[in-house]
Amino acid sequence: MRLNITQLPLVVGLCSPALALAVTTALGVGGAGNSLVVQADGKPLVAGYALSGTSLNQIYSVALLRYNSDGSLDSGFGTGGVVTSSGGPGISVAMQADGKILLASASSLKRYNTDGSADTSFGTGGSVAVNAGAVNGVVVQADGKILLTAGSALLRYNTDGTPDLIFGINGVASTSGTAYGIAVQLDGRILVAGNVGLLRFNGDGSSDLSFGVSGRVATTIGVNPVDGSSIVIQSHTVALETGGRILISGYVPAGRGTYDSAFALYNSDGSLATSFGTAGVVTNPGLIPIQAYRLANDVTVQADGKFLAATGIAPFRLGSLPGPGGLMRYNADGTVDTSFGTAGAAANNAFTGQAISVLADGRVLAAGSIDNGSNTAIALLRYGSNGILDSSFGAASAASSVPGIPAIGSPVAGNAQATVNFSPPVDVGGSAITNYLVTSSPGGNAAIGATSPITVTGLSNGTSYTFSVAAANAAGFGAASPTSAAVTPLGNLLAPNLNLATGWNLLGNGLEAPIPVATTFSDPTKVSTVWKWVTAGSTFGVTYPTWAFYAPAQSDGGRAFASGQGYEFLNTINAGEGFWVNAMTSFTTALTPAVALQSHSFRPASTATVGGTHALPHGWSLISTGDSPTPAQLDEAIASQLPTPPAPGQIAALATNLTSLWSWDTAKQKWYFWAPSLVNSNGLTSYINSNGFLDFATIPAAPVGTISPTTGIWVNLP
Repeated sequence: MRLNITQLPLVVGLCSPALALAVTTALGVGGAGNSLVVQADGKPLVAGYALSGTSLNQIYSVALLRYNSDGSLDSGFGTGGVVTSSGGPGISVAMQADGKILLASASSLKRYNTDGSADTSFGTGGSVAVNAGAVNGVVVQADGKILLTAGSALLRYNTDGTPDLIFGINGVASTSGTAYGIAVQLDGRILVAGNVGLLRFNGDGSSDLSFGVSGRVATTIGVNPVDGSSIVIQSHTVALETGGRILISGYVPAGRGTYDSAFALYNSDGSLATSFGTAGVVTNPGLIPIQAYRLANDVTVQADGKFLAATGIAPFRLGSLPGPGGLMRYNADGTVDTSFGTAGAAANNAFTGQAISVLADGRVLAAGSIDNGSNTAIALLRYGSNGILDSSFGAASAASSVPGIPAIGSPVAGNAQATVNFSPPVDVGGSAITNYLVTSSPGGNAAIGATSPITVTGLSNGTSYTFSVAAANAAGFGAASPTSAAVTPLGNLLAPNLNLATGWNLLGNGLEAPIPVATTFSDPTKVSTVWKWVTAGSTFGVTYPTWAFYAPAQSDGGRAFASGQGYEFLNTINAGEGFWVNAMTSFTTALTPAVALQSHSFRPASTATVGGTHALPHGWSLISTGDSPTPAQLDEAIASQLPTPPAPGQIAALATNLTSLWSWDTAKQKWYFWAPSLVNSNGLTSYINSNGFLDFATIPAAPVGTISPTTGIWVNLP
């Protein structure tokens, strides 16, 4: 994991950078690689951030890059090997057994398909918001469940991104301090490195009381001569030896304003392995022979017991040039392995090492940030097993300078996105343009592409945005263009009319905004009563499920009548709710414009999470949706949120999703009917005809056969 330490002096010039060899950079300006994982096919993945904007308004975007085994970017992944999104920086990356990719960013957990596209079956649109604090690490358990460290917590998620409520307390276990690195033992117990020491949890999220003291070990190595305080190892990364011993890396105070790299090796019970270093601890100034923040940012154990550490001085601030760093290798007893690099170190005064991976053939990959001459860039270096840079990996820059400024055109707003047109710069800097980076303001949403136009997603409907674009060649990104004209994404804002006929009307609110009942249906010459089915609530004296009731002709709107009947008094039709109106005459009333509610927002109550979903309980619910699905599409959308969704296009099984759908046709005085069990058995048409029902395929919406945002639907769940 990456240490975000700020306001530190920048030190350079300690040794010669070998920039021409084994260096692959992308996103030229302000990039840094924070985490590294190698796919089963040998392709490395690097997670980090792309920095854009001016020094006074810097914007961090999540960046995920995939390389081929030769160090070139994999053009089959994302756009030219790169995927970016808002919410940066990218902190930690992990692989699932099925090849899908998990990326923990500052405040979210994202999942991508193998081609870099968002996995929309995960969370909301491929992302889960994390509200527990800054995210630091992610790993995948053997059963596919996902562990995440954030703030002072260890969280566990199911494979679909929902919290695993049987873990800890509602999916969260407290770490009593900032949680950083994370690892899972072969027996399923979980290790977390943090600023309060090393903690171990059982598989259910409870503290492992057999480990250290109440599940925690904190290692003190002396007294700080400056202030007399105890010197405690600040642990940040944890790695497992083959025999079950546990190695942590981090740092310790080494004087006023300075720190040294530190490592500690523990036995499986949390006691220090005294054969390692000095009583189980190794401290080392690493590659930096001056007083500074000398950080061990990552550690990994080789099969032979030797271990590698990625080191470096923390930069002056995020986005500035990196400090000197590189790799160091230690023997299993904690002594420096002098056969590696030069006296145990593979040093580079332009590189800060953030993550390491040892390949099957013994060669070593290191990711981090590098000074490419004028900017900071994401870097991936490969070393031989002897610590010498591998000259067959990556390529030297062929560009003489960065490109000039592209000419930006007029953006076109869409649904939570905008498409930005631009023209290439006149001066390409001596080599071909490889990428363009478009960035929004406000928000800093960024998108990368090889040509114009580029679409920036993740925008907020109703918010005004401007955009800038910068071009990159092999030397990096040039300056960004002036900002574009402002546009406002409108998205799928709807302003439908409620069309009522005389008699009973089954209507719905398919908008993400409430309908005020007393305002909308206040005319007693038009409306007799309004009814809503309520499956749960907290009104005193009401037994649920029940009806909510409103009558405009009654002086109190029907409040006393509702109370006497054991009903709720009806104030509001919320988003996604259906309702009945008994109209005394035909009339039309307009709804306030709002965003359409999506079918996939509905979930069976057993799988629904707090926020962003509409829980459907067992039995009857009266609902409405705004994306105009067919019954089969609504069924599939609900089923896609189940822990084990059906295959795409398959009607969900009767026992796991819904039993039937119903809607009322006022003019024909008949019910529309649909049932997945009858679809699967090819008996739907026969059943509809024999019972005098109507086929949803004939419902008069636009297009015909779809359920409009003002249609009420009865849903029966088993």
